[in-house]
Amino acid sequence: GNIGIGTASPSGKLHLVSSDVDLLYTNTTSDINAIWRFMKNSIETGAFFSQAGSTDFTIRASSTTGSLNFMTGGSNSRMYINSIGNVGIGTTNPLKSLHIVKNVANGVGASLLLQNENYATNIGAETEILLCHLTDNGVPFRFAKIHTVGANIYGSVDRLSMGIAESSTTYTDMLTIKNNGNVGIGTTNPLSVFEVNRSTNDIWTASIKNGGGSSKGLLLEVGYGGDNISTIMQL
Repeated sequence: GNIGIGTASPSGKLHLVSSDVDLLYTNTTSDINAIWRFMKNSIETGAFFSQAGSTDFTIRASSTTGSLNFMTGGSNSRMYINSIGNVGIGTTNPLKSLHIVKNVANGVGASLLLQNENYATNIGAETEILLCHLTDNGVPFRFAKIHTVGANIYGSVDRLSMGIAESSTTYTDMLTIKNNGNVGIGTTNPLSVFEVNRSTNDIWTASIKNGGGSSKGLLLEVGYGGDNISTIMQL
């Protein structure tokens, strides 16, 4: 009962053989989806492909408990979407909205790369991660951000900064690490190894606390390399 098109020895129920196989599925009714279903025993349990309108295309697991599994390299699962919408990369048991697994014994395992390779205008070019709890018409509102800022047309990174937009969409960098290793709080251009800059009245610029039983306070030392270090302040 196998049907062959382009072959006299079909190895499946429908077997197409051609140097340029083109399978066209057309629905001439504009307001009805063009649908391709996979069923088992008259029950729609497999994948569901749908062309809705002129631009949208839907792939779904028909069962309410079904999932989608994308494989490459044979039967190796590369991306898996479970029935509640969690996405797994390298795992078929994603525990969070995005769960990435790559087990490497002596090297980098799971990693994430965000790239903005606009070298021509890299000064000020950014890559960022937003952490948001509220949106206004789809726009992040009251969010935290971690981002890098480009330094020059050669793709160098000027700084890594993080901060919060608390009362509106107006964002302020609060902590910065420059490409020379300087760390700034309240400034994006720290000129010393550690710089704190605040302009708020009635707030301590810095507070150092140690509540241990034999706690010590603040130790400042200066030296010229090696063991030539002198204590200049100890509180």
